[in-house]
Amino acid sequence: MQLVLRWKPKPLVYVRSEPVTVERPTRAQAQCRLKFGELSEASKHYTYEEVAELVGGEVVEINGGKAIKLPDGRILMKHHAFIKARLSGWRSPHTRVRIPRWLRELSSRYWVSIPAFILKKYKAARK
Repeated sequence: MQLVLRWKPKPLVYVRSEPVTVERPTRAQAQCRLKFGELSEASKHYTYEEVAELVGGEVVEINGGKAIKLPDGRILMKHHAFIKARLSGWRSPHTRVRIPRWLRELSSRYWVSIPAFILKKYKAARK
């Protein structure tokens, strides 16, 4: 069971069962979690200054400790800034194909299901 707190559009609290992907993630989720772990380990080998240069920010001192101030004003710890810089824009090659509405309607009228080769061509054309 999960307790869910939502603030927008209005405060709401409810209980729900855990999503299936908590224990059995999809291929894309598993790959993203692995990439996150690898980058977390890799961030230990960089200094604050190197990470600040990588993200285009600056090193600041807060309460006697170092942190990185990003160009948009947010302040993050070293490993958080490193992971954000490396994962920004990254997508798993195993993401699900979102079939456009027009192709779904066309498929429902003329075919029982959409042939796999059309989906592959559509996904390749989008890249």
